[in-house]
Amino acid sequence: MLNKRSLRRVSIQEWEWVPEVDDKGRHKVYALSQFKGVFRKGDGEMVDIRPMDSCPSFNNFMKKDLPELYSMLVVAYEAQIKDLANSAYDEKVLEAQLKTGLTRIREKSHQANAMLFNTGATAKKQKTA
Repeated sequence: MLNKRSLRRVSIQEWEWVPEVDDKGRHKVYALSQFKGVFRKGDGEMVDIRPMDSCPSFNNFMKKDLPELYSMLVVAYEAQIKDLANSAYDEKVLEAQLKTGLTRIREKSHQANAMLFNTGATAKKQKTA
């Protein structure tokens, strides 16, 4: 994918020591570890080579129904609470806030699922799947 865009991946360790453009005309980029498939060029431009139909984006999130979004939010809250155990600091206040938020999100998730079930959207979705 990078070759098609005339780019080449370079590690952070070698970044300063390699030319901006190699002998094949490819510009150097480094991977952003937080986002698999996203790179940064020397001029700061971000290069995203993830599949546009499935990568996290506003357009793709707008395609999801409310129960699925709430489900994703529950998973995110749970992961944040779990990751607090790795903190070197006292995170009791933040943990309490996250747990309160998680409870509210779970309630909203149940309501959204009930609404979807009551409207028959679940049955329609299963038939088309």
